Amino acid sequence: MEAKMTPPLKLFYCYAQGDKAERDELDQHLAGVKRKYHIVDSIDQEISPDNTWQKDIESRLNTAHIILLLVSARFMAANYFYSEEMKRAVARHEEGTACVIPILLHPVYLGNAPFGNLRGLPPNAVAVSQWNNRDEVLWNIAGAIAGAIAEMLQTWPSKEEWILKGNALYAMRRYEEGLEACEQALYLDPRYVGAWSNKGFALNELKRYEEGLAAYDQALRLDPNYIMAWNNKGNTLYELQRYAEGLAAYEQALRLDPSNVVLWNNRGNALYGLGRYEDGLKSYTHALRLDPHNRDAQRGRYMILEEMKKSSAPVAAREADKRPVEANRRPSEADRRPPEANRRPLEADKRPVEADRRPPEVDRRLPEADRRPSEADRRSPEANRRPPETDKKPVEVDRRLPETDKKPVEVDKRLREKDKELNA
Repeated sequence: MEAKMTPPLKLFYCYAQGDKAERDELDQHLAGVKRKYHIVDSIDQEISPDNTWQKDIESRLNTAHIILLLVSARFMAANYFYSEEMKRAVARHEEGTACVIPILLHPVYLGNAPFGNLRGLPPNAVAVSQWNNRDEVLWNIAGAIAGAIAEMLQTWPSKEEWILKGNALYAMRRYEEGLEACEQALYLDPRYVGAWSNKGFALNELKRYEEGLAAYDQALRLDPNYIMAWNNKGNTLYELQRYAEGLAAYEQALRLDPSNVVLWNNRGNALYGLGRYEDGLKSYTHALRLDPHNRDAQRGRYMILEEMKKSSAPVAAREADKRPVEANRRPSEADRRPPEANRRPLEADKRPVEADRRPPEVDRRLPEADRRPSEADRRSPEANRRPPETDKKPVEVDRRLPETDKKPVEVDKRLREKDKELNA
C-alpha cells in the first residue's frame, strides 16, 4: 500500500571515471529499495576531467529526487562540484524536494565541497574501501538510503505545493525543474487541470511544442472552460507559426472572458502573423481601451501601423501604374500640345503651323537697334534721332527736294541763253 502511494522517483548516480565497478555493485544492493519506493528511473553519469559531460549532468541534477555522489579522489578532481548546479542540488535537498547523499568510496579530503556538510555514508565517514566485508557495508548503505527516502516523503509536498514550487521555478526560468514539479502534482492527482496546463507551459518554454500541445489538450478535455489552457495553447501554436489555429484558441478564450487584456493582445499578435493588419489593429486598440498603459498592446499597435504604412506604399504605386508613365502614354486633353521641339504633329497639325508660314509675332518685331523710332525717339537729339513718323516712306522723302531746288532744269536753261548772248 505504501509503495502505491509513493510518487515515482528518479535516482541519479554521479561518479568519476574508474569508479564504475563500485557504482554497479552498489546498484545491485539497491534493487529492493527501488521496488519499495517506486524508483522508476535510474540514471548515471561518469565525470571526467575534460568537462565534456557538463551539459548532460545539469538537467539531471535539477530533476532527480535521489542524488548519490560516489566520492573518491578522482571524483574530487573534477572542479564541477563547486558549480552553481551542485549548489542548487544541495538547495533542493534542504527544501525537501531532493535527497542528496554523498557516499565515500575511498578516503579523500573534502575541504570546502558544497556537499561537505551533508550527512554522508557509510556511517562514521569510514570509506567503503576500508571495510573488510563489502557486502556488509553496502547493505548498511542501502538501508540508510531507504531511511532517507522515507524521511523525505514524510514532508513530501501536496499537489498544490508542487504547483506553487513549479511557478516559482518558472519565474527563475528553471523550466526543467518546474516540469518535474508538475509531474509530481499529476502523480498525486492525474485529473489536476492546472498541473496539465502548467506542464504544457514548461514544455513550450523548453521548445517541446508538440508535447506541450498534448498537455493543453488534456487539460481542455478535463475542463473545456479553462481559459489559461486556451490562451497557452494559442501561444504554443503561435510559436509554431500556426497562426490561424492560434487565433481560434484565443477567440475561444475571449468568449469565456471578453474583458481579458492579454487575450485581446494575443489575438492581435495572431492577426499580425496572418497579415490581417486592420483586424489586428482593432484588437490592439480594444486592448488599449481596457488598459491604456499596456506596453504589449502599445508595441503591437505601433508595429502593425508601421506594417500598414509599408504595405500602403506598394498599393499606391500599383494605382499609379494603372496609367502609363508620362513618356509612354497618349497625351490627355491638357497635353495635346507637347513641347514644340519634341512632339510629332497631331491631326490638327498636319498643315504647317502658323510659326512655319510666317514669323511669329515676336519675330516681326525687330530688335531695338533696327526698329523704327518710338514717340520718345522723336524728341532725341538731331544727330542721333531716327527719321520722324512722317518718314515712313524713305523713297518719297528722297524725291522731294528742298524748296530752292524744285526747278533745277529751268535755272540751267537761262544760264546757257546768257552765255550765248555774250558770245555773240
